[in-house]
Amino acid sequence: MAEFDPLPTKNESALLPSELLTWTDPAEAGIYAMSIHAPHNLISAAANRTRDYLTARIEPGGAFQDICDSRVLESALYLRLLRMRKTHEHAQQELAAYLYRSRPTTPLDRIARDSAFHRVPVDTAQEFLDSFRHPAGSRKRRVIAAILVALGAPPRTVSDAPPHPQKQAAWTYLSLCAADILTAHSPRRSSARAIHRQLQTARASEVWEGNALAHLLALHALHTVDPLDAFTGAGVEALEKIRNHDGGMPFVSGQEVFVTALAVSALICSGYDRTQLAGCGDFLAVCQLADGGWGYTASTTQSDVDDTARCMEALHALDPARYRDALTRGRRYLRGMASPSGGFPTYVSNHELEADMTAGAIIALAPLSLPATLRAAAEWLVGQQSPDGAFPAAWTIGRTSVAERVLHALSLTGHRAYDDCAGRTIKALLESQNPDGGWGQCLGDTSDVLSTAHAVCAFAHYGCPPKSALDYLVDQQQHDGSYVSPADQVGPRPIPFNYPSLSSIHALRALSTALPFDLDRPSSMSPCPIPAVRLRSASREKRAYLHVHESW
Repeated sequence: MAEFDPLPTKNESALLPSELLTWTDPAEAGIYAMSIHAPHNLISAAANRTRDYLTARIEPGGAFQDICDSRVLESALYLRLLRMRKTHEHAQQELAAYLYRSRPTTPLDRIARDSAFHRVPVDTAQEFLDSFRHPAGSRKRRVIAAILVALGAPPRTVSDAPPHPQKQAAWTYLSLCAADILTAHSPRRSSARAIHRQLQTARASEVWEGNALAHLLALHALHTVDPLDAFTGAGVEALEKIRNHDGGMPFVSGQEVFVTALAVSALICSGYDRTQLAGCGDFLAVCQLADGGWGYTASTTQSDVDDTARCMEALHALDPARYRDALTRGRRYLRGMASPSGGFPTYVSNHELEADMTAGAIIALAPLSLPATLRAAAEWLVGQQSPDGAFPAAWTIGRTSVAERVLHALSLTGHRAYDDCAGRTIKALLESQNPDGGWGQCLGDTSDVLSTAHAVCAFAHYGCPPKSALDYLVDQQQHDGSYVSPADQVGPRPIPFNYPSLSSIHALRALSTALPFDLDRPSSMSPCPIPAVRLRSASREKRAYLHVHESW
């Protein structure tokens, strides 16, 4: 790989704690420096238990097994649809019982739950809609208004329909078509025909694109136009198949591509035998879409930068020669998604650029000879840092996730020019740590496993995580080796949803930064940045990372 041109910097590393500026070679120390903080045998035992827990959930076909938790919003929408259709009485009872037991944590969830048992005041719905703010502006607000209408809690007024963007994510388009019907004074037949065209692409008896929320909105819209529409009946049967055992409805039918990619990367970082994960790699390769990208589930046709970057990272780690063709196509996809300014969007080129998407693209492209693309992306990324050292979170509630992705990306550039940026991020993390050693999703929030695991990995890219953080993770482990944490993912933004296995996957990766590792044996190393490497070893880390992928 061609080196980046040196970039000038002021007060290089001035903001980094002094203890992070001295690099200790693990080959000389024998174990990671972190091991002096927490007993190594406790960390190793915890990592092994979590690894065993995760590997037991890999299916014969290579996919990682997990189920999205039920969500109040989809459950309430589905219950109202069944009530309007007067079908599936047993399902109605189970959905109502789930909603009765639920404890809503957001205003929208409270409206959704209340709508199942009594009429929601118009003023309540209007106040929520008026207070809703999101970078997507009127487009997102219109979808929220459509959700309220579908729940039977219509707001008093809805702004005029904005023109649909020429290109957008598949579920955004379907949701806007549904909104055109649900929020209009008279149903639009053209929008109903557009919904029909989209739903025709779904596989028989499957939720469209794996997205239950978008599918439910579409069915509510079709029921408004024609209560006897055949697509509505077929959609109900598909949705009923993914309803959870607790009676509720999840946001999506599966996220197996995304979760499998994360699990593979975490297991390899823990020292797990790559050859035992060949089935996972083959599964991911088969799920690659025609445009060279990946989506979150095997049933979607919508690619995105995040899933593509995660899958490429996993395939790089497993066997770059075996998956050369898939990685080459993924590289083309990511290069095509890059904006002229260097940043990357999530779904569609030239849409809003995201810090975590850009960081993920850098991580995925780091082994390849693309210095111009990487430098432009890194320069754009550094420019997104806020004065407090943090980066804007796009697809998570907490900010430690995006901090980890950014530090991972910058560490792979091998350049001291980004040390000031990294130092401010690390300083922000140190200042937001809770007294119990963990981190919460936002400043002042109670500590949780996911936020803490992301923070530990963030520190590990440039230095040694605090002792108390490892102690916190070890203490939070369940008896079966798993971890439990509040929902951190959001979709559609800003509505949270949860995949339980993600807390265990990220915890394993965090714990693995404390395991022994020999830098002089790059053939056995994982592709994730070497946990004990400090800033002065950035170029050495980059050389080792590339050595693993020398076939590229």
